[in-house]
Order: sequence, then structure tokens, then C-alpha cells
Amino acid sequence: MNLVPHRNSLPSLLFGDRIAVVDRTADAVAQRIAPVLPLRVSYKPIGPEADFVHRSRVVRINDLELMGASTTPLEVDARLSNTPLLVIPVHGAFKASIDGCDYECRAGHSACLLPAAQWRIKTEITSVLVISINQERMQRLTQVMLGRPHGTEHQFEWHRPHLLALHAGGLAFERMFTHVGNMLDSLIEEPDLLDKSGLDDMIYRIVAMMLQPDLFVDRPDDPKSTGKFQSAPLIVACDYIRDNLDKRIGLSDLEQVSGMSARNLQYLFQKKYGCSPMRWLTQQRLESAKQQLLNANGRTKVTVVASGLRFSNLGNFSRLYQEQFGELPSTTLDRATAGQ
Repeated sequence: MNLVPHRNSLPSLLFGDRIAVVDRTADAVAQRIAPVLPLRVSYKPIGPEADFVHRSRVVRINDLELMGASTTPLEVDARLSNTPLLVIPVHGAFKASIDGCDYECRAGHSACLLPAAQWRIKTEITSVLVISINQERMQRLTQVMLGRPHGTEHQFEWHRPHLLALHAGGLAFERMFTHVGNMLDSLIEEPDLLDKSGLDDMIYRIVAMMLQPDLFVDRPDDPKSTGKFQSAPLIVACDYIRDNLDKRIGLSDLEQVSGMSARNLQYLFQKKYGCSPMRWLTQQRLESAKQQLLNANGRTKVTVVASGLRFSNLGNFSRLYQEQFGELPSTTLDRATAGQ
């Protein structure tokens, strides 16, 4: 009797677990994934072939390809790869071999950036996140995040493999990707919304920090910190706030998406904006409310605008609005609709 592992015997995918595709032969995995990821690989089960199970889900967000996969022990041999791949263990471990050197990666500890070259991976029972990286896009975004002038070259050794820590400089990348996985799950069956979500840009920002954390972290306890560049975790947190003003956001959400502790987030927001993260969130919601009221039509109501931005108390909303803009929201609305 063949004892084929049930899907529940494999670790969960970072995203798409509910709708993952199950393959029970290595050839089936190769045929299905080859048209999606930019590499030519062969797959070989480690152990009895009858026990082999591979579950995966591939998603594309604009020009970014991601794959979540969990598998019984497997050997992956890449004969040709057209782009760098970041392989992050979510559960278990794997060993990557490139040019005679081995790189061991384990969930919670390290990941591996594989160059566009020949390489081999051997896994345990494991779950991984695979990110196909557009090198030029990463280069441009890194320059923007560092505040460097357009056209300034930023060198990174893409031609060689890199063993990358999942916790570095106070940044918890593992926690960031868990948050990304949750967001992917909420949008994975809505490809149009997924493309508009900006999630690909968020992923690229996290990867940029992961590749070179020392370039981005402006630590409050570092006396040599110049403050010349805006902290990348702060950029990620602010982008998340702006994109989710209509949703419940707590400090724990900002910790997850930025990978920073609440203490460091408080420091970064105070240093940049002179207020706490939650106060800055309120200010952004009020700014959004003002824009909605200024662009109002005859059917716009202050109560609807306020509730849509998660202000549950109209009186409190009006007080905060007046403090920030010097007039009541109803005054802004009346002025905007006066000529209609």
C-alpha cells in the first residue's frame, strides 16, 4: 500500500494555501511551473517517489512573480535562470549549492538570493516563498529609498549568491512577509485589485531592506546615525497607512508591516513628523476627509465621509478637523457645494 502524505501533512504556504495546486510527481511540478517562473529546472524527489507531494500557488502582481510552495524532500536543479530569485524558508530548511559553495537556510534565520546562474537546492519537508526579482526595478527603487539623485549608480553584487538574515538591524523580515502573505490572501482571487494594490512595490521595498539592511536602518541608539536618509521602515509604514485609511490600523499592524518595534516606530515618527504613528494616521485621515469634502457633490454628507475613514464619533471628528484646518467640516462642505 502506498502511503502518500495528505496535504495537511505538509506545512502551510505563506499565501494561497486554500487554493494551492497539488502535484504528486516531480515532472508535473516542472511542467506547471516552467511557463511561470523565468528558469529552466528539473525536480527530483528525495526518498520514495510514491510519497512525493508538492503544493504550490503562483501569483503575478504587475511585473512581479511570486510562488508559495510546500513539499516533501526535493532536489531542484536549475540549468538556466534568467533572473535572480529570493528563496525564503517559511517552514523547515533547504541547502542551496552554487559554484561549489553551500548555503544553508532555515525558517526564522536566513534566506538565499540565487543569482541568474546554475544552482541546486535540496530541501527537507519545507515551505518556501520564491520571489523573482527584476534587477533594474530593484536598483531604481533602492536609489529612491536612499534619497539618492536620479541616475546615481547603486552597486549590488547580483552575480553572486547571498545568504540573508531574516532578522537584521532591528528589522523582522519574517514578520513583514507574514503580513504580506495575509494581504495576498485577501486579494489573490481579484487580480485587477491585486495589480492596483501597490503590494508589489511594498514587497520590493522589503526585499531592498533585506538585501542591504545597514543602508536603511537609522537606529535611535546609534550615535553615528546621521539622519540623512529617511528610514525605509518608516516609508513602508507610511505607505501602508496611506493605502489603508479606510481600514482599522493599530500599532501592531505597523510593527508587522515595517518589521520595527513599537518603540523604534515611535522614535522614527517623532523624529520625522513630530508626532506619534497614531497621531500621524489621524492627520492623514483628516487630510483625506478634507479632499473628499472639497470635491463633494450635492449628495455628499459629512457623516458618510467621517465613517468611511473610521471616525465613529462625529463630534470628535468635527473637533479634530477644526483643530487641523481651522474650520468645521460642514463649513468646508458648504463652501465646496455653494456654486453647484
